[in-house]
Amino acid sequence: MLKRFTQVIFVLSFSFNSYAIQWDNVDMNGYFSFEYENQQSKLGNGDSNESFDLDLIDLVFNLKTAEKTRVSMDVTWEHGAATEDSQGNVAVEYAFIEHTISNKLKFKAGKFLIPFGIYNQIHTSKPAFLSVKESYATNKPSKILGSGNVNRFFPRWGTGLGASGHYDLVNDLNFDYDFLFTNGANATANEFEEDDNKSKALTTRFKFNLGTEYEIGLSTYNDANLVNDLNSQSIHFISHISHLRFETEYITGKNTVVATNITKDQTGMSFQLSYDFANINLISYFRYETIEPDKDVDNDMGYLKIIGINYLIDDSATFKFEYDIFTGESASPGLNSLPGNEYAEVKAALVVGF
Repeated sequence: MLKRFTQVIFVLSFSFNSYAIQWDNVDMNGYFSFEYENQQSKLGNGDSNESFDLDLIDLVFNLKTAEKTRVSMDVTWEHGAATEDSQGNVAVEYAFIEHTISNKLKFKAGKFLIPFGIYNQIHTSKPAFLSVKESYATNKPSKILGSGNVNRFFPRWGTGLGASGHYDLVNDLNFDYDFLFTNGANATANEFEEDDNKSKALTTRFKFNLGTEYEIGLSTYNDANLVNDLNSQSIHFISHISHLRFETEYITGKNTVVATNITKDQTGMSFQLSYDFANINLISYFRYETIEPDKDVDNDMGYLKIIGINYLIDDSATFKFEYDIFTGESASPGLNSLPGNEYAEVKAALVVGF
């Protein structure tokens, strides 16, 4: 039914011009996530009301317009979106056109998820990672500290021009690269439509792969605008040997507020170890995260420890369950006012990929 509905939408969209859609050239897939959260202590920054959340329904389209050209689009409806009632959110996660010269060089233009680190490009693809949410320390540091006075290391999205490619080196060694020029953040305009300053943001990422067992990634993001200058770098490492998987990412960032010329140095780290009990369709994992919101302030760090499991219901559906412990130091914003500077939360999710 869903496929038939999307076909009707595409037919209506193209019925007013001379182009015809060949459905053999259209791929559609997507993700669904239904979540539950329950804060375990009386005080904390989590959900104390044991809430259900229709987290998202996400549709991904790839339309091959020519032999070497495609249009790719990802649309998300989050939290039971009902825009008439100002509830939830509808977002174009990305929409771009890509032309392939070869596997080594692809040009693209449009709106993108910023290719930085492990999680940002897959954060809506909930079946692609084990935890209920992506790593907070490297992607949403304010979620650990419960404070808005913590900057992201890079934006979620960007609109502009990019290039990417894949190179085979020797034996099983290869690497992938991404370059992206975007408007960057601005204070007065829709940054996906126009820029309010001449400076453009630059994102780079290189991922070196040794077969399917090891990956090392290097990412950078640099932007200067009328509000702040943001410069971030990260390194990540992933190993996947037999049933054991290990991943870690370390990120640093300098955020300078233009009006005051005050710079904050931030660091974040995520470490995750998991084991796949394939014979019983169960994966267990442990993750440890740290965020340092300002190196010039003592005792302000925040920590997150996660213990969780994934149960593979079938080839498309997974049940996730985890126990999260948020802890802060004596001066950590958003946590230092809580008993013991910590609180705990149970999270669960049913995710489906199709």
